[in-house]
Amino acid sequence: MNFVSPSICSLIGASALAWLVADARAQVVGSNVNVSRMNTDQTEPAIAIDPTNPNRLFIASNLEGNGLFAAFSVNGGASWSYTSGDGRIADGNDTLPLACCEPSATCDLFGNLYLVYLKTSAPAGIVVLLSTNFGQGFRLLATLGSGHSVDQPTVAANCRISPSNRAVWVTYQDSSLAGYPVVAQGASVTGLGSVGAFRAAQAIPSSMDGNFGDIAVGPNGQVLVAYQTTGTGEGPSSIFVSLDPDGLGPAGFAQPVLVTTTGVGDYDTIPAEPERHIDANASLAYDVHPASPHFGRAYLAYTEESPDESHNTDILLRFSDNNGASWSAPVRINDDDTIRSQFLPRMAVDPTSGLLAASWYDCRNDDGLGGAGNRLPGANNDAQFYASVSFDGGEHWAPNVRVSPGTSTESASPNPKDFADYTALTFYNGTFHPVWADNSNSTGDNPDGATRMEIYTARVTVNAGSPLLVDAGTAVMAENCSPANGVVDPGERVTVNFSLQNVGRAMTTNLVATLLESGGVLSPGPSQVYGALPGGGAPVARPFMFTASGPCGGTVQASLRLQDGPSDLGVVSFPLPLGVMLDLSQSFANSTPIQITEQRAFAPFAASPYPSAITVTGVSDPINKVTVTLRNLSHSFVSDLDILLVGPGGQKTMLMSDAGGTGSVFGVTLTFDDAAPGIPDDGPLTSGVFGPRDYGGVPPDEFPAPAPAEPYPTALAAFKGVNPNGVWSLYVVDDLEDDEGVIAGGWSLDLFRSQVTCCSSSPRLVIARSGANVLIRWPAAATNYALEAKSSLNPAMTWSSVSSPVMTANGTNSVSVPISSGNRFFRLRQ
Repeated sequence: MNFVSPSICSLIGASALAWLVADARAQVVGSNVNVSRMNTDQTEPAIAIDPTNPNRLFIASNLEGNGLFAAFSVNGGASWSYTSGDGRIADGNDTLPLACCEPSATCDLFGNLYLVYLKTSAPAGIVVLLSTNFGQGFRLLATLGSGHSVDQPTVAANCRISPSNRAVWVTYQDSSLAGYPVVAQGASVTGLGSVGAFRAAQAIPSSMDGNFGDIAVGPNGQVLVAYQTTGTGEGPSSIFVSLDPDGLGPAGFAQPVLVTTTGVGDYDTIPAEPERHIDANASLAYDVHPASPHFGRAYLAYTEESPDESHNTDILLRFSDNNGASWSAPVRINDDDTIRSQFLPRMAVDPTSGLLAASWYDCRNDDGLGGAGNRLPGANNDAQFYASVSFDGGEHWAPNVRVSPGTSTESASPNPKDFADYTALTFYNGTFHPVWADNSNSTGDNPDGATRMEIYTARVTVNAGSPLLVDAGTAVMAENCSPANGVVDPGERVTVNFSLQNVGRAMTTNLVATLLESGGVLSPGPSQVYGALPGGGAPVARPFMFTASGPCGGTVQASLRLQDGPSDLGVVSFPLPLGVMLDLSQSFANSTPIQITEQRAFAPFAASPYPSAITVTGVSDPINKVTVTLRNLSHSFVSDLDILLVGPGGQKTMLMSDAGGTGSVFGVTLTFDDAAPGIPDDGPLTSGVFGPRDYGGVPPDEFPAPAPAEPYPTALAAFKGVNPNGVWSLYVVDDLEDDEGVIAGGWSLDLFRSQVTCCSSSPRLVIARSGANVLIRWPAAATNYALEAKSSLNPAMTWSSVSSPVMTANGTNSVSVPISSGNRFFRLRQ
């Protein structure tokens, strides 16, 4: 599988197709155009727009067999002409090296158009073509990775000209190098047709087995590369970024930073893409507009699956204001309420305004009941094309709109590539052009009918001069639950403040909101006046009264209908959980020391015991998080250690491999948590909380039986949602000779799960075992209750007050009582 993203210039329009008829105030989607109009399948498109003349666009894609499809437009995408007369280039009928597949295209502000692809004829490599007439003709610029086994070429250039960043960059995986790393190569650009030689390939540090990524060039010439860990199959996997702060300067790429883990692996099956599978499709872009409030912000869009293997995939966005050193919490771009699939996202920034757009395939309308979104029998296996736009740096997204009038299905084509590996998008001067593979034949000019995939596009114009109202939060102001618990409960009459924020570019004049009687809202109170809300202004709250309907642990979907004078501004929905969510944890430990020696017949040297086991019992619910602690680790050469955790269902995570540097450690305690920074590659290693990491190296990771075989993913999210009861195994090996150590304090597991309580005549106790203690929790709102206990329900025994201190957090009170106290029964008494 290969995934190509355009660079900033081609990203310029890669995700702004968002607002079809459903929201014409914000965006207008033009007619769909079938650009290829060829027999057989065309998939995996690339697009670029000429910033010196935005009426000029170029599109390329795969063909079945050798060669690429290529076309250009000189009228803003209204019509398209084939390159080379027949739309086929690099097919053996011209002077260009024979193409296999995987095109990626971009531009620079000189008007240079760059096209890269994988080469078919020996020696293998990545071909870089240059066009100075924007796709009407090409010449060979360079061949990268010649003779190497390469994959996933992606090209990027900056759309801001300054002496420090006049460069074009290509990134790819080179599996001919040790560890199969991700590499990048750059070349200086001085004018139209004037491109220097590409510098030597730079391997991204610690990027072993990375692939399926993207590259973006920032406003000061900095280069950011993203990639996904491979070998994870159905997931989970991790997405990393690495920064070269000075581009062609001497600094080079830094150690990668973990952006996120995702439930989408490198070959993850969903019903809409059952043969080709999907990956997370990480998409990078920079805001390079100097007047933008988010100038220099880096964006990364990707696909998430939650829970793992549910096929409920979503398009998420994170952003960074420090060149990828840290990242925001995820923002979901797709706004459907279904548990169906969204996949193959593209994301782009308009360099003339800083507006951000995203586009993707979407199965939300395929309920399997034969409606407009259903072609293949069954649900969630047919797709349409959707998009959205953000005016405020990715923090909020406009209502999603459907871009493709037709519905496509992989089953109609005999090609096993399905929808293939990626889509494309470019965005410039308020207009963006998404590109995707489509076999709906909605335009009526597919020579194969509604069977084979064609390359479709549309021109989408964004109206930045419209208000855009979003959910800015809620607060419970009054309730009839006794005692009050600060949340909405089933059957409760409540008053809730609903906050709206205008993240658009225009002011409302007299905004009025009406709470609809739907989604669990009963008997809503009167409409409320929000008035004039300026674009980019602060949130404004108004109170609404209603009765909540739904089960404990469910959700009320409160919807406000918005009217601004004569203008209908649509509906904004606010999800309101019913009840208080309690975060519960249970600990299990094995304190037996784990001896690490090299006294074995051959490497790798298994520790003793091998494995070290912990048996988990009595956990009633699936878990949503796991952390692992190694206590009192000492070793004379810590980077020799490979440590693998395997769950009772066979799930596995490499906690650390080749980490911590070349020195020794003594008495350190390491806790592994996906939410923490990765355990460092270099030393000295000290006690702390770290994310799991595998830095590869020589020799490769190997665990003797009975440990499971590779791959070894590095995310504890592999255990999310599983039944944790059973035997957990910790496998520790030393993969080189002459060093030894011990995990003197053994190891422990902390298992986290959630439980909901709702208002009733008396608060409900939640009781769970936690190691050698019993943990008792109840809503913190029950302030007039005392906790009592006794060892037997014999009426002759009296209840006694529990003197342990009460800890309050996350809306709950909690008390930890030693099991040795003998107390087995607990109650709350007013």
